[in-house]
Amino acid sequence: MMSYKSKILSRRILAGIFILYLLNFVTEGRLAGIFTLLPSLVINKFEFWRLITYPLSYGSAEAMLILAFTFFYLSPRLEQVFNYSILPVILLLLVCLEGLLHTLFFWKTDIPLAGLEGISFFIIALTTFLSPRLKIQFLFFRKINLALVSLSVVLVWATFKIVQIEYFSHLWLIPAFAASFGISMAAITYGQIYLLHRKFLKKKAAEKLEIPKPEELKLAMMAAKSKAAKLNAKIMDELYESEDSEFPDLSEDRLNQVLDKILALGKDSLTSDEIKFLDNYSKNL
Repeated sequence: MMSYKSKILSRRILAGIFILYLLNFVTEGRLAGIFTLLPSLVINKFEFWRLITYPLSYGSAEAMLILAFTFFYLSPRLEQVFNYSILPVILLLLVCLEGLLHTLFFWKTDIPLAGLEGISFFIIALTTFLSPRLKIQFLFFRKINLALVSLSVVLVWATFKIVQIEYFSHLWLIPAFAASFGISMAAITYGQIYLLHRKFLKKKAAEKLEIPKPEELKLAMMAAKSKAAKLNAKIMDELYESEDSEFPDLSEDRLNQVLDKILALGKDSLTSDEIKFLDNYSKNL
């Protein structure tokens, strides 16, 4: 179940971004002029803040749609995997990396980078990789498979992009770069999580099935033999010391005492214990 902090953090980020988008609309795009990443401005005028501020710039309608879906439905689930305080750090590092790569790839052009399409694709792809069979409550529908909902949202986004490309053919680079970046980063992250999980399981299995070293096994066997010998000696001592021992005294000294008594007083003078002694002695001859 999602924690309260997870819901608050993801949806506060979403609310803050939409407030900035609204302010950008009210100011007729002035904020976009400050935040949007233009490679030429970063390289020629050293406006390096644009490498991390471009997500705050106004994106397209379809970019806002996919952003709302990811941060409202999917991001809280990723916070359960990464911890609600770690996921924002990961997303910030990805923002910096996407901005840097965009600048390096398009440094000879003025192709702008704005919005969070790359991060949105990262969240969609990674959540689908981690929980392909997860079902979520989407709008007024009953619970639907996460992968199916994500695919539907991506198809709507792609449809808008295709329509735009029909009129502005050069714009295909921006969505292609964003989608490729997000999906590839999600695949790398999932691979790291998978390998760490396997390593953790192997470590746990090794701890449960740990085989002792030969010298440790030898010491353990010697200690066990010593304990067994002491226990056996104690049991034997208790048996011999018991008055009702099953191993009666069959010594020759006692035999001589019994025979002397028979010679002196006759056989009828023997006690029941002495008669039993003679009987046991005769059986052991």
